[in-house]
Amino acid sequence: MLRWTESLCNTPRSSIPPHTLRETINPYHSDSEDDDDQLQEFVKDPTTSGRIYLQDATTVIYRFASSLGIKGGRTFSHQPLFDFKDEQREFGVSRSYVCTVLLPGSPVDKISGSPSSSMAHARRSACYHACVELFKIGLLDYRLFPLSPGITAQYDQDTNIGSQSVILDPTNNETFSPHGSSDNKSQGTRCYPRKQPDFWPNTGSVTIASLYPTIISTDHSDEAMQPHAPILILTRQPLPSLSNTKLFFSGVPAIVRFRPGASFKVDERRLHDIYMYTIRMCRAIANKPFVCSLVHMHYFFAPLGLDWTPPDDDEKDQWGFPNVVDHIPWELVTRAAGSWAMPLKYGKAEEVAEDIEDAVIQDRWVEFTRRYDVIRTRPDLTPLSKPLDSPVC
Repeated sequence: MLRWTESLCNTPRSSIPPHTLRETINPYHSDSEDDDDQLQEFVKDPTTSGRIYLQDATTVIYRFASSLGIKGGRTFSHQPLFDFKDEQREFGVSRSYVCTVLLPGSPVDKISGSPSSSMAHARRSACYHACVELFKIGLLDYRLFPLSPGITAQYDQDTNIGSQSVILDPTNNETFSPHGSSDNKSQGTRCYPRKQPDFWPNTGSVTIASLYPTIISTDHSDEAMQPHAPILILTRQPLPSLSNTKLFFSGVPAIVRFRPGASFKVDERRLHDIYMYTIRMCRAIANKPFVCSLVHMHYFFAPLGLDWTPPDDDEKDQWGFPNVVDHIPWELVTRAAGSWAMPLKYGKAEEVAEDIEDAVIQDRWVEFTRRYDVIRTRPDLTPLSKPLDSPVC
């Protein structure tokens, strides 16, 4: 750390920080910079609502570069982080500098900024361009963003409220807080402001040009021959990293894993199919009517074929996410988008068995009714036969 601080002070090229870098993420802007923030562009994190302005970008790149040694298992000590090119304008009257970020092997290696009148401003510009590129591909972790002022303000407000004494209402002997809500606690309608994520309001107004998938998979299976296929949650901006969780089937835990996938562009036809597939899925699971316009859909569901397998640790790319768009059964998505049910194929037993493989069936043309999982076909029976192995009298 001392060697890095020496290079930071002695040369404008600086160097990549060690992975032991620790610092606060509280933003600091001078009074003049606070005034300029209203007019500046920024990168907004959907998870924490933190913003990266031009003056914050250099610190963010330092944080990102310090994590490279942990992710890649490599050391970048004494390697310069920035490179400057000195350019002269017409007649050699004024000089301008162009800064380039040097992070070998990363997606932002050799990204340059705009020409600036000083090295410091050129470095800020290059770092901001790098932050924008990292954000587009989903590699800018929410922990790299400066802390949102709203979070610190909420913390200060909660601290002040917690230090105040409660007031006893003499009319009904109930206690209440001066800043509390009037929600009915007995009916479980209390509001938890700090438990309401900012991710959905922040991403609700983003234009749907690309979708960011999160792969949900599990190794659990009801039977050896019936594994559960993965499923995708598609959002307008990348979800934060989610840790594995457990679901319990008859008391037996099953690990559910969340993996980010590579983003992909979507056209109007496929977007409509995914939208209708999500509507069908929500109606089928809830077994109730569900209507939501495409504009107000904050996320979508999509199936993922069983042929998709997570990459091994040896094959896993440090910077890339697994491609899933080619493993989505788009034909099934289109069929589900067009109709909520399809008639069975009557014919030979083999044809019926092939048609109802991995299917959910029902016995009437009503959308909201009881449904059944198909176990197997019985070619030795007719609708009037009584199965000898049936437990029903």
